[in-house]
Amino acid sequence: MEQGHIFWFTGLSGAGKSAIARGVQDRLHTQGMAVRIVDGDDVRGQRKKTLSFSREDIVHNNRAVAGLCAKLRTTTPIILVPIISPIRQVREETRARLSPRYYEIYIEASLGCVMERDAKGLYAKFRRGELADMIGCRGGVAYEPPLHADLVLNTEQSQLAQSVDKLANFIKHKARE
Repeated sequence: MEQGHIFWFTGLSGAGKSAIARGVQDRLHTQGMAVRIVDGDDVRGQRKKTLSFSREDIVHNNRAVAGLCAKLRTTTPIILVPIISPIRQVREETRARLSPRYYEIYIEASLGCVMERDAKGLYAKFRRGELADMIGCRGGVAYEPPLHADLVLNTEQSQLAQSVDKLANFIKHKARE
């Protein structure tokens, strides 16, 4: 059996990764394509050890997600991975491990934009001092944007539907290759 395609998202919290993944999954399911979402928060929650957002724990979680994707791709043709994945070196290791049929999708939005959206209330907690390890913020792990993403979706400049359309078309194109 052919290995499934893995679309590994990266972007700040609140950039729109999960919303885009759900929209693409719904769109492709209606077109008869089997799609699975592997959400980093879900994988993090299944670990026996509670993981923080320290650099070490982020690396550990991202590698665990990559390992799960490696197993799932034998039975799942399309895997969407909406995960912050802030460390460039870990993404490069993931690409080396999961290629071919691995694509890095950069969900781009500025820190100011995601702080204003604050969909999960995390940035408010950070500002109040209730959350010390906020990725991309002072005191937290730095977010390192990709240098060579396979696709960039700027959610500050595009509506959700436009990002879903663009990614769904990209996936359909890659699935035919």
